[in-house]
Amino acid sequence: IGSRLVSTNRLAERLLEVVLELNTIHTEALLFSALCAARRGADALALERLSRAHAIAPHNAEVVRDYGAILLRVGQSAEALTVLQRAERMFAQQDEQGASTSLTRSSLISAQVKLVAALLMNNRSRECAQLARRVMKASPNMAPSMHPLHNACKRAYRDSLDASHIQIDIAL
Repeated sequence: IGSRLVSTNRLAERLLEVVLELNTIHTEALLFSALCAARRGADALALERLSRAHAIAPHNAEVVRDYGAILLRVGQSAEALTVLQRAERMFAQQDEQGASTSLTRSSLISAQVKLVAALLMNNRSRECAQLARRVMKASPNMAPSMHPLHNACKRAYRDSLDASHIQIDIAL
């Protein structure tokens, strides 16, 4: 199964490259191409593609969230924090405006999880712990995966630790 997924991912990347050759500003192709690149560890390419997508579609909450995530993943935590805060506001606004679906709630939770990591890496551990707690309350199924991050936030706050060099595997 693993080799099938890898070959499927490569085929998808090739198809996305064709789309981008025909239309260099196709936001969805840039987004999905970046996600494929990130999956195979090509973070520089993922950052370049998401940066372009973000420049083209700064109003697209998914692009904003994933751009913030890749910034965090490549160590640009200060910029990532600003971008992820914006993504959270965008998804929350969608959720509040009656467009709430399981997809928008899931997207909001995803943005918040990435924001928790950004807050921790920017030494804002108190806010980090508070948001982690809200995520676990809003989505109990996330609690097992959020506990280690929540505990890191609490420990950093309690012990006044510098968490800016913590390595967190940020999934896109």
